[in-house]
Amino acid sequence: MKSQSEKTIFRQTGARRQPVMTLRILYDGWPLATQPNSPATLHLQTLLAYLPPEIEAHVALPAAPSEPLPIGVTAHLHATNPTEAGRLNWEQRILPKISHLNQANLVHLVGGRPALIAGANQLLTPTSQLFLGRPRRSPANRQSFSSRMGDALGQGGQARLQGLFWPEDLPAPESNYPLLRLPRLIHPAFLPAARSTDPALLAGLDLPESYLLYHGPLEPFDVRCLLNAWSWAAPAIGEYYPLAIAGVDHSLKSTLLPVIRDARCESTVHLLPPISVASLAALYRGCSALIHPTIDSPWEGAISLAMACHKPLVALATPWSDALVGPAGYLVAAGEDQSTSRLLGAALITVIVEENVAESLAEQAAQRTAAWSSGEQTGRYTRHLAEAYSSLVAQQAGRH
Repeated sequence: MKSQSEKTIFRQTGARRQPVMTLRILYDGWPLATQPNSPATLHLQTLLAYLPPEIEAHVALPAAPSEPLPIGVTAHLHATNPTEAGRLNWEQRILPKISHLNQANLVHLVGGRPALIAGANQLLTPTSQLFLGRPRRSPANRQSFSSRMGDALGQGGQARLQGLFWPEDLPAPESNYPLLRLPRLIHPAFLPAARSTDPALLAGLDLPESYLLYHGPLEPFDVRCLLNAWSWAAPAIGEYYPLAIAGVDHSLKSTLLPVIRDARCESTVHLLPPISVASLAALYRGCSALIHPTIDSPWEGAISLAMACHKPLVALATPWSDALVGPAGYLVAAGEDQSTSRLLGAALITVIVEENVAESLAEQAAQRTAAWSSGEQTGRYTRHLAEAYSSLVAQQAGRH
């Protein structure tokens, strides 16, 4: 007898209908409710937009999502405080409980902190800095006990993961996890057909006609790295091309304003609040260039989004950004801090002042991203996703 998490549907193949087992997948919706413009949220929204038909999708949420879920996706709301203590409770107790009550075949995480005790059916798409080998930059004595405990339990829980989804266009990470390769797709809001010029999408942001964009980690350390590079470029281009920093909520704004004042960049930096994904896509399409002087997420990171919008970009060179960008961006190798900042600032001036450079980078980006929105790529994505889920469930059943 099938469990409640398994049903049979039929896939049409020529004149025959072949039975296909549906799988119940529970997605961790914490970022959908608490981190609207993060790579984790954008990746989860992309997953839900391109689900194969044999997947019965459920999303666990600690609060109402920042945007409505797609039709056919079931939400499970369990109100949880958006604090570090609340997140720890969510990851280690509440999410596994929701999985058990709904008899989920798998729990798909889009962050880096799996449950330690109840994580035998979990798999991960890494978008967090914890997994990417970049520890929190704040001194340990400034982290809460819940934050430190969550990091420790999350790293322990990673050892029990069933698999790791990884882009097929990036070098493999240094890990012992089973890799599940997926093609890269574009979030629907960033598709060519969605490239609206509707000014209402950016209404209320008080943006100038021309601006540069940063959309990345917002810890003070990251913003200092950004402003160190910007301080080299701002005297030359900041008056006409100010820097817009995306995704800054009210609590972050009070933290970052002193950092910006210390860098003496108040007149050339705009802090933008979290916005809808459609507005975020419009923000990318409207910028003159992207700057990303830190490690980027392998999934739905700023670099890939800028490339999808055919924008010139200046970024830190890493094995992943090298593989993704190729000749479509201006990559600067990390070195001594001041030297790296100076080179990033000089590169930003170059892509703004030398129009032929910007045009060449944009053309290269268009060529490298053309396949990301193709029907063939979408078909491969959904097929590989379904096969990966099915394989993991079969392996899990074989162990029982």
